[in-house]
Amino acid sequence: MNEHQRNLWDAMIQFRLCFLTASDHLADAIDLPMPSLEAAIEHAEGLADGRRMELWRDAERMKLWPAGRAEPAA
Repeated sequence: MNEHQRNLWDAMIQFRLCFLTASDHLADAIDLPMPSLEAAIEHAEGLADGRRMELWRDAERMKLWPAGRAEPAA
């Protein structure tokens, strides 16, 4: 990784997208380094597969998608 790539990586916000089981246990999680919350939400919605999803930044849940929906809960 060159210096420019390292600087871009350092500027990214680290999010974690969690996929949950029907009983709300963690089934899978992926790290999403994104430039903004909006970009992370858009990317997460593209990964929606019908399971409940939660988008986290550090210890704060940023968004929740109920099972079977691709759009965020209101």
